[in-house]
Amino acid sequence: MDKGQYQVAKVHLVACMQQGQTWRTAATTAGLQISQSNVYRLMKAVRQRGETALSDGRHGHPSKLRGEARAFLEERCR
Repeated sequence: MDKGQYQVAKVHLVACMQQGQTWRTAATTAGLQISQSNVYRLMKAVRQRGETALSDGRHGHPSKLRGEARAFLEERCR
């Protein structure tokens, strides 16, 4: 599932939950494998921040090893 599909699935999950479905039924309907605590955390974020809570602004973890040390390690490992 790519980022756009995941975004649509989260919107569908929230809509199902707002209609009164259980978290498990809503997650199954939306096609997501998500824990109960994450569902309720998402619902709380939507109540507090609205639609902006549905967008995931993370871009991954930055590289911890940089510069000469990284170049050295890459050279040695090859």
